[in-house]
Amino acid sequence: MMASERTAAASQEDEAPESGKAFVLERARPLSQSALWGLQRRYFHDRGVEAWSSSSVPCYVTTNPALAHAYAEVLFGFLRDCVASRPAPGEPLTLVELGAGSGRFAYLLVRALREIVEQSPLRGLRFRYVLTDFTETNVAFYRAHEALRPLVAQGLVDFAIFDAERDREIRLLEAGETLGPGGLADPLAVVANYVFDGIPQDGFSFKGGRLEEVCVALSLPERAPDPADPALIERLTVGYELRPAPLAYYGDPDLDAILADYAGSVEGAVLFPSAAIGCLRRLAELSRGRVLLLSGDRGGVGLTPSAQLDALGMATHGSFSFPVNYHAVGAYTRRAGGRVLAASHAQPHLAVAVFLLGEHPTAYAETALAYARAFEQGGASDFFALRRGIQDHYGELDLDQLTSLLRLSRWDPRILRDCLAALWGRIEGASEGARREVTRAIHAVWDNYYFIGEEQDLAFELGLLLHALEEHGAAIRMFEASERLWGGDPRARWNIGLCHFATGQIEEALGCFRAAGEWPGFRPAGGVQVKRALP
Repeated sequence: MMASERTAAASQEDEAPESGKAFVLERARPLSQSALWGLQRRYFHDRGVEAWSSSSVPCYVTTNPALAHAYAEVLFGFLRDCVASRPAPGEPLTLVELGAGSGRFAYLLVRALREIVEQSPLRGLRFRYVLTDFTETNVAFYRAHEALRPLVAQGLVDFAIFDAERDREIRLLEAGETLGPGGLADPLAVVANYVFDGIPQDGFSFKGGRLEEVCVALSLPERAPDPADPALIERLTVGYELRPAPLAYYGDPDLDAILADYAGSVEGAVLFPSAAIGCLRRLAELSRGRVLLLSGDRGGVGLTPSAQLDALGMATHGSFSFPVNYHAVGAYTRRAGGRVLAASHAQPHLAVAVFLLGEHPTAYAETALAYARAFEQGGASDFFALRRGIQDHYGELDLDQLTSLLRLSRWDPRILRDCLAALWGRIEGASEGARREVTRAIHAVWDNYYFIGEEQDLAFELGLLLHALEEHGAAIRMFEASERLWGGDPRARWNIGLCHFATGQIEEALGCFRAAGEWPGFRPAGGVQVKRALP
């Protein structure tokens, strides 16, 4: 049991609830020391990839192809800067993703970056992308995933169990190599999406130059059998209170200087990403102080104090999250002599910023240019906002507009899934050229698909669409993918038989029909079978 979990248990044992009153799970403690964080860790440890496949934890905004391509452009700029300062080719350049979640974003990003590198003058440049998480369950899922194994074989992907809250070295599981302090001769690139919003933060309130720390108390409607059960997160009532604290709160010159600056300019409450800054520091030690942090999260690079403590922005979604104060991360970066790249316009759906530590001969000019093109001048964030605006109107788009949308999305499986009804209404009577474009879109989208156990069988749906387009060989492969990923199903087997029959492979068709007919409860209703519950 972690220290924070022990604290929660002790608090509960000390408290005897009175009739009609809330049950105190934890008395007021500084935010970063709360039992909340122990519940958070256990939630992700217990749920594993199901946290994302069940849609309990929001993730689409940070796992879509458009964002992956934007990140790939920024990282390619970083690779160009690194090559410009290298005396000679050496070890592969290292890119690390913190809290890689389901691994879906890594899959999209590595393939996008590989494509850019292979089409550039840097073709042949070696890089390795390391997926990390603090829990072995998630890392084991990545290592076994059929979509990532070819990238591992090419030397592009490795894995590590890494705790962003405390670890100082990264042990590469495929290479059998340990990256320790000073171990990297080249700068390190770090990707962190929806990570810093879920690891310990502090809260402070400033008034008249004085500092008070934000403390939280946790209560429940009734006594909990297991005070460390992460299911409690959704039922907790979080109360806030302030306690006087010294400006030299951390005993750390850099962090205390940021607090002193806030005390001189801020009125109200702010969150302080202490664990995120600590993580950045430890990662910089691996590469002799030279690191790029590319991070997207709730929050922003501007400083927006809250007048009320309950407006600090805690959100619950199976787990919980707080907005990230990137302003403080930027203040730390600048104090260390580094550089911050941030969009000048608001990024309401996902704030993405770059933090660069360490001197560099080019001053990271290529990285800055790539960031400007990918985020400042319009890109993934703007596309995401537009997509949300038109997603209820896909049925009003014609076939050319639908395929244009998919192309702009960088072949996004979710967008194609949401467009299926509109596509079905447009392909009948479409020209041969338009039907070819739809077929091309289906193949490009499927190349981007990374299975995490979702309920909806996308392969089956795409197989139906390919069958209607008379692309029977491709439809068979899609129905077979459905059987492989979602399990054997008589409807898929029957539809494979129809595809064989359409191409004159009668014996194969009859074999499929017989196999489907032997399935208990299956009664084919004639033609193509759709995914409805068996009678």
